[in-house]
Amino acid sequence: QERGRFSLPGSAWGCQGLPNGNRLVAINSHAMVIEYDDSGREVWRKDRLPAPPTSVQRLDSGSTLIACGNTQQVVEVAPDGTTTVIEVPGHPISAQRLESGNTLVALQDAQRVVEVNSRGRILSEINTGSLPIHAVRLENGNTLITLPQARKVIEYDAPGKSIVWTTALPLLNPYAAER
Repeated sequence: QERGRFSLPGSAWGCQGLPNGNRLVAINSHAMVIEYDDSGREVWRKDRLPAPPTSVQRLDSGSTLIACGNTQQVVEVAPDGTTTVIEVPGHPISAQRLESGNTLVALQDAQRVVEVNSRGRILSEINTGSLPIHAVRLENGNTLITLPQARKVIEYDAPGKSIVWTTALPLLNPYAAER
């Protein structure tokens, strides 16, 4: 059942539903992220990002994590507007801040998913053999990765070495998955 509808200033790539009912939307066509309330009213905006955003995550701290693949960066915007940049070569298409403080990043051009620290140093990686477009770390430590060209979603074990689950049938353009 539809809960609401509102107009966007351009095409959206990513969206996160927030606990307060607001929606955080990555407006890819205008290199900005906007937070909307339930009525569609804009309550927060970060524009002039270094590149079109492809994923967005509101962190517990109130900061917003944004993947900006065209500039090889993951950007964190604090509530006061200060930005911190993590350089991640390989076209970061999605980013998720982990409980450890590290960041899980799907690298589209590099065909891998990496965990990086706050300086962008790679701590671990999973070679996917196909273009990953979304990755999420599960509560059990495994990593769920969406591979649209391979037409499947794969779950790797915690070390990232073995596949523990995959979709049985080919999927048509899967772009995100969560458990």
